[in-house]
Amino acid sequence: MEYFSGYEFIKLVQSFSNSFFDIFFKYITMLGDEIFYLIFIPIIYLCFNKVIGLNLITFYLVSSISNTYLKDFFHTSRPSPEKVRVLIEENGYAFPSNHAQGAVVFFGYLLSEVKKKWLKIMLLIIISLVSLSRIYLGVHFPIDVFGGWIIGFLILIILLFLIEKYQVWEFLSNYNKKYFHHDYLIPILIISIPLIIFLIYPTYSTGQIIGVLSGIILGATFEKRYVRFNPKAKLYIQVIKIIIALSVALIIRVGLKKILPITNFFTYIRYFIMGLWLTFIMPLIIKKANWEVK
Repeated sequence: MEYFSGYEFIKLVQSFSNSFFDIFFKYITMLGDEIFYLIFIPIIYLCFNKVIGLNLITFYLVSSISNTYLKDFFHTSRPSPEKVRVLIEENGYAFPSNHAQGAVVFFGYLLSEVKKKWLKIMLLIIISLVSLSRIYLGVHFPIDVFGGWIIGFLILIILLFLIEKYQVWEFLSNYNKKYFHHDYLIPILIISIPLIIFLIYPTYSTGQIIGVLSGIILGATFEKRYVRFNPKAKLYIQVIKIIIALSVALIIRVGLKKILPITNFFTYIRYFIMGLWLTFIMPLIIKKANWEVK
């Protein structure tokens, strides 16, 4: 067991290293980066299937926030560049691997949705390669990856059960109108509960994750009640939609960072706005512009 939890296994994997694999795994590991999810999920939500898009967001964010807490709890170090090759720079603690855990949760959910066998095989390969990339690149021990797999699988099973049994997105959007319109109970809860959680644990990472989560929940609730856009459209319209959606999301993510004070709270605000933009404001634009298949 010690062989699989220490430097020896990393050295074994890196014994096959060459310039091709160096570049290959640097690109493969990007499938577990925030920027990949920021691009992929809006494409699914805005252009293909709203429910799957919202579930992907949920699975990704639950995995991310749990991983943040677990890393701080276990407080373990990453491999030393003095003992193995470290090909990319990573900060923070090691266990469990966020990329491995996130790959199991995110692509595992997609695995449960697709029907074609070749797609299932491809998703399993992606999970394996993303996980292997973390060891090859020298940023995780094998035990970090194995831990990420186990925790990710548990999160995946729990979330699959919850979305099938309780259909949370339907509940939020079909909540009794008298509370929604007069008492504004649901919007208040959607904003206040994540904000309280953030204030209890006010870090940069929780600001990102909880901020975008509360923005997405509020936006998706408003979209279902007031907009109800159809994600299907002609190809050129789909391209326009994605260019606008991602460009504005990038402006919010990067541009507002230069304008707003650099604090954890304003990180929360920035990501809240981004979540609201992607799930409510952009769908409203799509509806008003008549960019839908009739």
